[in-house]
Amino acid sequence: MLSKTPQILKIALAGEIQKLTLPKSLFPFLDALHSKIKSAFPEGEPELISTGLPFLSLNKRMNDLRASVYADRNMKNKFIPILEYLEIPVDEFYSDLFRLRCVPSFFHKKEGSELVQYLHRDPWYANPQCQLNFWIPLSDVSPGSGFGIYPEYFQKPIPNNSHQFDYNHWLETGGFQANESPKLQEKIFPKPDRFPDNSISESIYGSFGDVIVFSSHHLHGTQDNVMNRSRFSLEIRFVLKEWIQNKLGPKNLDNFSKGSTLGEMRQIQTDETLDENLIRDYVAEFDRSQNTLVP
Repeated sequence: MLSKTPQILKIALAGEIQKLTLPKSLFPFLDALHSKIKSAFPEGEPELISTGLPFLSLNKRMNDLRASVYADRNMKNKFIPILEYLEIPVDEFYSDLFRLRCVPSFFHKKEGSELVQYLHRDPWYANPQCQLNFWIPLSDVSPGSGFGIYPEYFQKPIPNNSHQFDYNHWLETGGFQANESPKLQEKIFPKPDRFPDNSISESIYGSFGDVIVFSSHHLHGTQDNVMNRSRFSLEIRFVLKEWIQNKLGPKNLDNFSKGSTLGEMRQIQTDETLDENLIRDYVAEFDRSQNTLVP
């Protein structure tokens, strides 16, 4: 059934969290990203300059920086050798936008920061059940200052408000990483109704050159950055086409969101989207949005 999926991704689909260290021959992709970050903060070391900036000023720089990454076709071309190194078939690889993130030191103490730090599963935000994530630190991240995963909840439901999330409405309010929209206050951020019971989280951290791959079905969330400097990272959310064709993914334990981000995912070389009928059939396989029994 998974003839095109390398073992490293089969393991991740089953819930295992993996940290990989790339050889320096594959650093051109990381170096290009780091160069863009340095250009956005010409005053000095980006990790220090960004932490000292006012919130609106930092947002403006990060928005411009993300736009530069999105518009640069070479970023995807530079990432392809990493896929080949991991033996991931390039023609099967579909991802959404490469999401650059900056978490300033002690960001968790700022008003409104809890909205982006809620524990969640990505499927609560209408992401596909089979989606895997690459998390790539672009600066050194210490234990406890990255993000946390609760492995116990990979096979355990938790009450949440995902039944309130509608992807079409999310797009109307600006979509992901938006901070300017007339409807911004209407955004719904899915979260658990309670904190996980007696569960131990695994702290995810790393250094420049590391890549962490994990299932987006894991319950996870941003940890408090107490490093006295910002942490920069890149997130790549992806599927392989054969997963969608074969309707693969962990059991939907507690996701009641409406819609799907699958239509936003594009083939990394051609920018083609998945067939609409393929998306519809996959979403129907896991859809519980009409279920009236909210966990």
